[in-house]
Amino acid sequence: MDGFKARTDKKRELIIQSALMLFTHLSPSKVSIREIAAKAQVSVVTIYNYFGSKEGLMLEVVRSVLAAQLQLAEEITQSNDPADKKISRLIFTKTELLSQFHPDFISFIMNDSSMKKLIEEEFLTRTYELIKDFIHQAKSEGAFSKELPDEMIMKVIELYRKDISSENSILFSSQEELKSHETILKILLYGIAGYKNL
Repeated sequence: MDGFKARTDKKRELIIQSALMLFTHLSPSKVSIREIAAKAQVSVVTIYNYFGSKEGLMLEVVRSVLAAQLQLAEEITQSNDPADKKISRLIFTKTELLSQFHPDFISFIMNDSSMKKLIEEEFLTRTYELIKDFIHQAKSEGAFSKELPDEMIMKVIELYRKDISSENSILFSSQEELKSHETILKILLYGIAGYKNL
């Protein structure tokens, strides 16, 4: 990579990260291109040259967050770890995804066709493929029952993950339960009846 492109890419990433910090705490309507430029220490013109508009920059901010989450999911599911360790990392590794944004930003995403298309095509589809491959591997290792439908396993994993990442988590309702990863994982894998070596 030549020096000019490296500097350009670095500046572009700095703008995205600066915008991300602002959109975490403020509604998009309260964030101006001028504020983002000041935080990134670039000119307003530079932002328009790179992204075309504030909406274009918002799209790239979302793409950046989704790419980071997808990379993490790929690292976990494609690692050489056994299935039980992979599922533990998938559930307990903190994944901010889009929940870190201001509620108005989330509302904008959910009502913008370009954003919804981006999330569907660049994140959800690929994540679905990764998790499905992981489930097939887990079944072949005997970690998951071959009798259970893949879709149901995916829903149960997502159920646990969503609860744990929620501010009102049922599983982590006290500080003591923050240490209960192993117990939660055993319940997920073996149910409340527990594992029986028949």
